[in-house]
Amino acid sequence: MRSGAKTLSLLFVVSSLAEALSAMSIGRRRAAPLSMCICVNCALVDRCKGYHIIEEKHKQPHICEEPDFQPVNPTVVINYYEGTWEAELDVESCDSFKEEQGRWAKMMPKGTLTAAGFDPDFVPT
Repeated sequence: MRSGAKTLSLLFVVSSLAEALSAMSIGRRRAAPLSMCICVNCALVDRCKGYHIIEEKHKQPHICEEPDFQPVNPTVVINYYEGTWEAELDVESCDSFKEEQGRWAKMMPKGTLTAAGFDPDFVPT
């Protein structure tokens, strides 16, 4: 998330991330402080179809080209940046979440980030 940016956050509890992305016009404002996406510390991030969708929306390189795992009950927070058309998607909770600190960084193929124009130390938030 950008530091200092004003945001309007919408919270969705859905059966799939694809449903969340198609339902962006409904939701409720979230007053709680914004947090990072839990996917970066999930043992299933490299197999997750939901995270694959988030990578596409963020225009990030894919950690896996053909994920085979469908997450259960992810809660997606959509942060809209005031004065722009920019939005950031973060998974706040998921019934499938299995904590493994730094899993995203461990699983990203070497050279993928730099080839896509990202800093090699980039970690999504």
